[in-house]
Amino acid sequence: MAYQPKDVFGRDFPLEHALSCVGKGWWNLVKECYQLCVENEVDISQVKEKFGGLRFYTGPTRNRKFFDQIDDICNRSYTICENCGQPGEPDTNRGWIKTLCPNCTKVEMEFSHELEHLLSDEQYNKWQEDIKSGKVARTLNNFIDALKSKLEEN
Repeated sequence: MAYQPKDVFGRDFPLEHALSCVGKGWWNLVKECYQLCVENEVDISQVKEKFGGLRFYTGPTRNRKFFDQIDDICNRSYTICENCGQPGEPDTNRGWIKTLCPNCTKVEMEFSHELEHLLSDEQYNKWQEDIKSGKVARTLNNFIDALKSKLEEN
């Protein structure tokens, strides 16, 4: 029976959970890291995107080669679009860094421009301020509230 990585609380950390932490474009990278954890019987602390790159945090092991392999996989994320898996590069046009291909960058920019037209100037400016200051949860709540009020108007 294959080793099942655990989280920091000793609970199973299934592959599906690891995949849900990032965009589909990086799923193959996450699968590679996860397989290394299974093969080396190493637990997983966290999987996420940060500063445009994949972060795959694990429990301790004395195997230096394991950490080098994880680092190599994560470093490849800076050349792969997190959304679709096509070749990409880190992009900072929206106030945060995200690795995207040219097409996904265009789609996200169009979405941002559509939001600009949906929201009032005050709401849009607040949304941009929150993104730049890192207040992501508050930004999401402000965004949802603004969309609800816009829908109620129509």
